[in-house]
Amino acid sequence: MITYEKAGWPLILGAAALAALTGAQLAASSARVAVVIPLAAAGLAVLAYLAVTRFALFVAAALAVRASLDLAKGTLDTRTVGGAAELPLWLDPGTLLGVLFLLAGTVWLAVQPRISVRPAIVFFFCVAALSAVGSSDPVTSAGETLRLAAWLLMIVVVACLVRQDRELVGPLLTAVFVAAIPPIALTLYQVVSGSDQAYVHGVLQPHGTFWHPNGLGLFSMLLLLMSLSVLPWSGSRLVMGVLLAGLAFTLVASEARTAWFGAVAGLIVVALLQDRRIWFVIGLAGAAAAVILPSSLGESRTEAGFAGNSVVWRFDHWQQALGLMERNPVTGTGLGTTKLLIVKEVHNDYLRAIVETGLLGLAAYAALLVTLALAAARALRTARAGIDRGVAVGLAACVAALAVAALADNVMTSVAVMWYLAAFAGLALGIGVRR
Repeated sequence: MITYEKAGWPLILGAAALAALTGAQLAASSARVAVVIPLAAAGLAVLAYLAVTRFALFVAAALAVRASLDLAKGTLDTRTVGGAAELPLWLDPGTLLGVLFLLAGTVWLAVQPRISVRPAIVFFFCVAALSAVGSSDPVTSAGETLRLAAWLLMIVVVACLVRQDRELVGPLLTAVFVAAIPPIALTLYQVVSGSDQAYVHGVLQPHGTFWHPNGLGLFSMLLLLMSLSVLPWSGSRLVMGVLLAGLAFTLVASEARTAWFGAVAGLIVVALLQDRRIWFVIGLAGAAAAVILPSSLGESRTEAGFAGNSVVWRFDHWQQALGLMERNPVTGTGLGTTKLLIVKEVHNDYLRAIVETGLLGLAAYAALLVTLALAAARALRTARAGIDRGVAVGLAACVAALAVAALADNVMTSVAVMWYLAAFAGLALGIGVRR
């Protein structure tokens, strides 16, 4: 009989390699649909088989490939009207994987003898669904609610898996770290070759396997903090050290300043909970920021009166978004509608929550952050020395980083990024259950 250990990891690595190959072909292909359809069909068939036969392996494989699927959306170019030539929603591999995970995860949970769901998770989903009912665009809000449901379900599924088998912590973490290989490799290629970069506000930036450089930065931020936290307990410190260096490179190369600030907040948590030597790294990061940030901001306004840097246009966006609050202050305008109404992203998750889901949504978002922080605290209290404690420290750092980055970025709508935060939260919730 083929065991999980013998058959699992070749499939996970093969799925990640397929995702990387798909991305490379999509980046170079003008006939994007002709490439996506056969590869997506083959990949979904493999994942569907795993979902039925080896559900834990299916979850690991989904985590291993999710970070590479957004390349199917094309490369961001703000010079075009639409920003990018995206695939139809029904052909987007990320969306298809989300639907498959929703179906498989729901069925799997339904047959479990016992599951535990935190009230904040249920509350957050219910508020999102309620906003879709009174949304100015119900179809868009319904789609965003399903995306949100997929990564909330990831928290519950991973927590349930770990409670049933604590030995799955290592394999699931490995799958997440495998997911970082294609973004690191493609970012290195984009930086060295200078090709296939995203055009954002007059500047070409590497974006790895993500649609936007900010997505690359946020992904690198979360995985860097988790890999740093589990490094002391890793059996392959050299491999983890190389991965950590690669994630630091992609974080810096992305030029996502909100992810930089979030990473510093997370590093402070790791320094307080685990390793005081990190204070030296934090000092270096602060010195680098003092040099880089002032010169990168430039003038506040152009002669024509337009925003001259990202700080100023963020304030402009926030003022426009605040004007939408009076439409429906209780349940909001509906998830995903702000971009339709002001033709801009909000770049502030707290403001987005109150505009799109109302006062209830802001309360639900705050409750979710508190729940994740409490999950990390409980895991710290119950975890034995080793990989379990590393995961607990890592989640605490990621929650701090998320809370900071959400002040000026669109973290909640970065579905590919949120899947990995959900996986970390599920691991910590499973670890936090006393033996």
